[in-house]
Amino acid sequence: MLFLLNYPESLIKEFMPVWNKITRLLLLAVLYSAILATALYLAFQLRFDFAPHPYPHRFRWGLLLSLGITLPLLGFFGQFRSLLSYFGLPDIQKILLATGFSNMVIAGLWFAGLSENIPPRAVIIMNFFLGAAGLIATRACFRLIRERWVQQFLPPAASRKVAIYGAGNAGASLLGELLGRPQLRIKVLAFFDDDRQKAGTQLHGVPVLGDLARLRKSAPGLGIQEVILANPPGDAARIRAIVAQCRRLNLPVRTIPTIHHLVNGHLHLDRIKPVELEDLLARESVDMGSSGASAWIAGRKVLVTGAGGTIGAELARQAWTCHPQSLILLERSEPALFEIEQELKADGAGSEMTAIVADVGDEKRMETIFQQYKPDLVLHAAAHKHVPLMEQQVGEALANNSLKTAALARVASQHGTKDFVMISTDKAINPTNVMGASKRLAELGLQLLQKQNPGMKIISVRFGNVLGSSGSVIPTFRRQIAAGGPVTVTHPEVTRYFMSVAEAVGLVLSAGRMGLGGEIFVLDMGEPVKIETMARQLIELSGFEPGREIEIRYTGLRPGEKLYEELSHDGEVTEKTEHPKIWRLKPQGEPGISADQLEQALRGIIEEAAKGNTAGAKQKIKELVPEYTPWLG
Repeated sequence: MLFLLNYPESLIKEFMPVWNKITRLLLLAVLYSAILATALYLAFQLRFDFAPHPYPHRFRWGLLLSLGITLPLLGFFGQFRSLLSYFGLPDIQKILLATGFSNMVIAGLWFAGLSENIPPRAVIIMNFFLGAAGLIATRACFRLIRERWVQQFLPPAASRKVAIYGAGNAGASLLGELLGRPQLRIKVLAFFDDDRQKAGTQLHGVPVLGDLARLRKSAPGLGIQEVILANPPGDAARIRAIVAQCRRLNLPVRTIPTIHHLVNGHLHLDRIKPVELEDLLARESVDMGSSGASAWIAGRKVLVTGAGGTIGAELARQAWTCHPQSLILLERSEPALFEIEQELKADGAGSEMTAIVADVGDEKRMETIFQQYKPDLVLHAAAHKHVPLMEQQVGEALANNSLKTAALARVASQHGTKDFVMISTDKAINPTNVMGASKRLAELGLQLLQKQNPGMKIISVRFGNVLGSSGSVIPTFRRQIAAGGPVTVTHPEVTRYFMSVAEAVGLVLSAGRMGLGGEIFVLDMGEPVKIETMARQLIELSGFEPGREIEIRYTGLRPGEKLYEELSHDGEVTEKTEHPKIWRLKPQGEPGISADQLEQALRGIIEEAAKGNTAGAKQKIKELVPEYTPWLG
């Protein structure tokens, strides 16, 4: 290395990675060669009962063939690239393939008539077993040193003692990851699991002690400092029971969100997070059938509007993983668009991606974009969604949610788009607020456009409240709790349907795939949840007692707010689909208005609102949406 001192520092820095790779390659080649040579030597010794064997030339030829064939095969199977101490079943399979194939070639040469220079058949067979066993044992020893012996030299007091609740695949993967990273100083003392048949067994040497009752008895004696929920059950009541028990024991709880965060059996530790209200409210997640959605999107040109929002960004993520031909992200918020663009670039799915800052209401710009990129699938998530804000801004709500949606669909149909899917809301059903009415008018406008454009499938998808979305009630509650309260709830009886972001986006993709055109799709979201219950659970999860340490204050329903939401209204026929949790809604009868008449009426209402006549504008909305009950206070 001394010769490098005469070169510039920048050149040395550039050369060092190459030097390290070469050094690593040479060291591994020497190690593997020594193991293979030892294996062949032992095979000869066993064959000839440890007496001096009479065929030294056959040993030399056998060694040359063994090294010349096996080493390149080990390189082909990645055994010169993988870290020595990170060793698992895939590596065992690759070592067996490399040694097995090389010995098959040597045996083939023996049968081809070269037996005078090839090791005997018994030696070839033993060489396979000994060579494979030697390579596997060496790699396993490196892993054992990393996982077991290194951890013994860490200061005992520095290790954090944890228990894992869930002795299944996720728990095993989590333990393997923790064992493989002793520098984290986390020691797993025990597993707990609801399956009583697992009690008394072991997982990677760690005992499975029992269920929740056993956790209550054992935690103090074991000195457990934290509990991690691995692959938590879908039953929200059970999750609440586990969290409540841990709170009584003053044990913090973290969780692995879902089994989908396990990739090829390996768990990323950055996926582990504190248990949040979303976990306590979770019902069993609805599987939307990702394989069907992937086939529907793969190879297509996909445009996502509102790509910087909660739903739009998740649509972009899931579409990106389906390997579209190209993905166009459309968003008028530059910072939000930059974030999702950078995230997807880092993921590197291999598809073409374009990020465009634009407003979907700019028809000339949309014409240019559709003409240039020619998307054949549009996922329209751009919209105003905040009920109280839109209640006093009628014109803005109608212009953005209704008129711009229709204009975008019209441009899409003129440029050969095959599928157009709009994100709607359950607030569009018998609406009592301007936001819901604007979305209902968007649905109506798209159904009218469908009749004019039978070549393009136009579909609407109604969501409930999406957990974790911007502007939802949970972030508001968290801010209020952080400030010491009070937590404000509009009414003790108000309820809402909730769904996860993954479910919401899965519904969009499944509906788009199943839709025939002109329908509205909705997800069976189970039972609605009381907002007051959410507030109490979030206060408890934050370590406070509701009503004593953090006050819950009732403020009364806000303008346009309902006590409860609905999934369909009387003018729609509900049909089952191929998915048991997704329903198709079809309108009854023919609308008494054309698309042009609807647009003209909307422009008239927007002009009325611009004059400051909000009440008059709302009354005119009711003429278009008879089931709308405007708030005129």
